[in-house]
Amino acid sequence: MMEWYYILGIISYGIFIVQFLLSNFFGWGDLDLDIDFDGEPDIGLGDILSFKGLVHFAMGFSGWLMLAGKVTLTTLAIASVIGFAFIVILYYAYRLCLKFNSEPQIKSGESLVGKEVAISVQISEREYSGNCITDSGYIPLDRCRLSKPVNHTIKCGDILHIDSYKSGIYFIS
Repeated sequence: MMEWYYILGIISYGIFIVQFLLSNFFGWGDLDLDIDFDGEPDIGLGDILSFKGLVHFAMGFSGWLMLAGKVTLTTLAIASVIGFAFIVILYYAYRLCLKFNSEPQIKSGESLVGKEVAISVQISEREYSGNCITDSGYIPLDRCRLSKPVNHTIKCGDILHIDSYKSGIYFIS
C-alpha cells in the first residue's frame, strides 16, 4: 500500500507539471495573474492563499515526507516549514518571470534620436512621414522635418537618421 504523502506528492507535482506545460508551451498563459501597464506583476496575498499556493505547499510538504520516509511530529513540522518555503520561493519566481514576460514598450520622442527612418510620404517641401526602424519593428512617425537642406531629392524608401526631437517633430538628415 502506498503512503498517503506519496499520493499527495504525485497529485501536487502532476498538477504543477500540467499547469506549467499549459501556460508555457500551449499558450494558455497564466490565467489567474494580471500585469499592470507599469510592468509590475499584480500578485497579492490572495494569489499566495490560492489553489496554486496550495499546490506549492503540497509539493514541499509531501516532498520532505517522501525524503524522510516516515511521519513523526518532527517530520510534519519540518515538512510544513518546507511547504511554506515553497510557497514563498515560487511566489517570487512567478513574480520575476512575469517581469520578463511583459510587453515591450513602444519608444517615442527623445528615445528615437539616432535611429533610422524609412521615408514613406512627402508632406511638404521639407516635411515627411516615415517609419522608424527599431529592434522590435517599425514605429510610424507622422512628422519628420529635414534638419538641414539636402542636395538630392528624397523619395519614398530612402533611409535617413533622426538628429533631434522637439515639440512633436523629429528632425532628420
